[in-house]
Amino acid sequence: MKFALIVIFTYLITLHTSPAAADTWKLAQPKTDLSENLTCDCLVGIGPFKLEAELSIAELNATAASVWIGHGINFGFDGRRNKIFVEGPLLDEIVYPADTSEHLQAGRPFRFFAQRDEQGVIEIGIEQSTLFVLKTSDYEVGEVVFRPHRNRMSVLSAQISGDIRPAPQPRPFVTIHKRGQFNCHTTRIPAIARANDGSLLAVYDLRYNSRKDLQEHMDIGLSRSTDGGKTWEPPRPIMDMGEFGGLPQNQNGCSDPNILVDTVTGEIFVSAIWTHGKPGTHQWVGKGSEPGLDYHTTSQFLVVRSTDHGVTWSEPENWTTRLKRPEWYLFAPAPGNGITASDGTLVIPTQGRDAKGLPFSNLIWSSDRGKTWQVSKPARTNTTECAVAELSDGSLMLNMRDNRNRKDKGDTNGRAVSVTTDYGKTWHVHSSDRGALPEPVCMASLIRHRLAEGRQVLFFSNPHSKQARKNMTVQVSLDDGKSWPADRHILLDHKGGAYSSLVMIDDDTLGILYESSRADLVFQTIPLEDFGL
Repeated sequence: MKFALIVIFTYLITLHTSPAAADTWKLAQPKTDLSENLTCDCLVGIGPFKLEAELSIAELNATAASVWIGHGINFGFDGRRNKIFVEGPLLDEIVYPADTSEHLQAGRPFRFFAQRDEQGVIEIGIEQSTLFVLKTSDYEVGEVVFRPHRNRMSVLSAQISGDIRPAPQPRPFVTIHKRGQFNCHTTRIPAIARANDGSLLAVYDLRYNSRKDLQEHMDIGLSRSTDGGKTWEPPRPIMDMGEFGGLPQNQNGCSDPNILVDTVTGEIFVSAIWTHGKPGTHQWVGKGSEPGLDYHTTSQFLVVRSTDHGVTWSEPENWTTRLKRPEWYLFAPAPGNGITASDGTLVIPTQGRDAKGLPFSNLIWSSDRGKTWQVSKPARTNTTECAVAELSDGSLMLNMRDNRNRKDKGDTNGRAVSVTTDYGKTWHVHSSDRGALPEPVCMASLIRHRLAEGRQVLFFSNPHSKQARKNMTVQVSLDDGKSWPADRHILLDHKGGAYSSLVMIDDDTLGILYESSRADLVFQTIPLEDFGL
């Protein structure tokens, strides 16, 4: 998708006609002196719309009050710089179309408008002056948010008409962790599996000091549920490298867990990456992880095991030397879940950086209950976090986060998808590759399930957006991933959603653990009948 950007510096005085309204949303009553965001209780689609609002800004020497027109466009009133600005993922750079003082006075109400016509042209302005124009082909706006941002804003009236729909009401959910609970700043990177005794095991990063990635003080945590996800045990660490090597805990972080249940024996493997030393680095960047095998040099592939359905766990085992090629910069599990294939083979999706430091996705597999492991060839390059599922013919599908989607917001934006029939000795591109499953570049989850009548389905979850980590959605495919019908999508969190992990709670109920707009991690259940199954 290409965007033609026109910034209007000589302001057009025009009459703005309303689009053919399919529906209308109005603010019920004025909201004055707001210090927190006000989100309109509707979602704007990809068609024509018109937004009109009467606003006032308390101060014009404070920072950047604004209106978000979806996650792609932020139109702001920056009193500190005396500039009106436009920014966001749909723009290559920030734009300053006018001086704030030419259009606004502190505390004085003004008319704000934004609209899109049948040709996809978006116009935004103040009073009758169009200050910004952007042509888009398929930008789904989603939410409109009035944002005071350390200022105070009054929304005296607001109305949106056109291609809109009501904001969905949230399904019931259970909070696993909110920021700051259990003496932990943030939990991230969820993975979930069902043990052979039916208990659910949720694993994730316990990020004690901040949200930041490695290197930092973080362990792999576990919450366990024995009632189908209704209640959960408090988080506890199951992989903690402490002050190994005499270095502090913030130089012995563990991150990005993967969980695999051997459904034959019941043994459970949780793998993760450990970085020793290297403060201020990231394993995916530069020398955050380097060629070699030694823990002083390269991030390590660690595993803990449980033989009692997740009640107790082994000490960490280091698998780096048996898996990683010395010339690679990095080799790590992919966060999410592994699988036991129908022939009993254990499979874990993996990722790394090759001898040139470039990312790839692949898998490891074991045919002897985890005693030894084989490393497949990379399925793709410039891909990272991936999920594996077995298809109806016994082949394995690898569904991958694709770095090309950072810039590609057009028709070829989508998850990279490859298939193997020989555990990764050879790979071929699947028909759904780069186009069927949009992403903003984020981890996703993929699992298979066999229905009672014998039909096999795939479930997939990710933030269903090309632009931002929002619209956490679960989809279902009835044809081995060739198609993902829109009428079977279930939207869980239109405001947010990032990393996620799926699990079958029982034969008729799907569960999902994900990073949400409501808390660090939440768990929700979805009856399969909600998908029309």
